[in-house]
Amino acid sequence: MYKSRQFGFTHLRKLFEESQFAVLRGKEDIAWLAPEVVAVKAIDIGDAELDSLSAQPTLVALDMSGCDAIIDQGLTGLARLRSLKELITSACERITDDGLKQISELNSLELLDISLCHLVSDTGLSYLTNLSLLSQLNLNWCYNITDDGLKELAKISSLETLYLWSCEEIRPRTRSPSPAPRVESPSVAGVCKHNR
Repeated sequence: MYKSRQFGFTHLRKLFEESQFAVLRGKEDIAWLAPEVVAVKAIDIGDAELDSLSAQPTLVALDMSGCDAIIDQGLTGLARLRSLKELITSACERITDDGLKQISELNSLELLDISLCHLVSDTGLSYLTNLSLLSQLNLNWCYNITDDGLKELAKISSLETLYLWSCEEIRPRTRSPSPAPRVESPSVAGVCKHNR
């Protein structure tokens, strides 16, 4: 069974065979995408390219970190990716709470990285409570997240690992959402882990 344990491009390359992995730089690359590709690193794509990519129903992992042309409306097509288990939108700085509402429709999602999405707030986190399989969530440098947002995340019983580096509005003693995950160096790492 597929099981992710890390975030990022290097991880995706190791996780899949070369024929299953693709790096896409635009709409032309998407048009030539082979059906056996299940993991994609997208570079400098916008909403139109993301919509085309959403027609790839077998996609399991999508890394579009740094694609700052993507806005909330562009995420609408992601709902067609019913097999998607990993989504990395780190540094897609135009994504807001409305974008997380779109992402919340990805019921098979296990790993989500929205680090450096500065416009995301507690409201957006409340939408993520629909993701019943989510086990890893990266919120590093999401400055608008507060203790109230962590209370919302506590509703996700599958959440094992939560990254909170530089989430300035979260008090150190609340970096561990209920139900009682063990906190590893919250003042240094900001990582919460469930003991299983």
